[in-house]
Amino acid sequence: MDHLWPEVLAAIEKRVNAKNYHTWFKPLRFIESTDDSIFLGVPDRFTRDWLNDHGLKDIVQQEYSNLLSREIRVILRVVELSPPVQSNNDTPDKNMVSTSANLQNHRESGLNPRHKFEDFVVGNSNQLA
Repeated sequence: MDHLWPEVLAAIEKRVNAKNYHTWFKPLRFIESTDDSIFLGVPDRFTRDWLNDHGLKDIVQQEYSNLLSREIRVILRVVELSPPVQSNNDTPDKNMVSTSANLQNHRESGLNPRHKFEDFVVGNSNQLA
């Protein structure tokens, strides 16, 4: 059923706004399927929980069910999603290697790389911190 994944994504892209599509659906990857279930990979627990809690996983289920004309269950798994493959002619620059290493360190530590001290906003409620 992995051949249907591009069709499902195309249908979802028509249903939701571009920002939601690129933020929540585009990072998903087809992993495997059984007779009644589709397993999709998500980059982290936050994404998995957001998709589940805000009904976005249901959109994926509906589109798969529509294409297959039967009820399909979508299961989200947190997996390390591989970056796009580089051609042999491309050599990663020093910054890319450094960034890749930093992201790996964040993943192993369980910290979200989007939350940095540089982005911390001081306000009345958190002045002491």
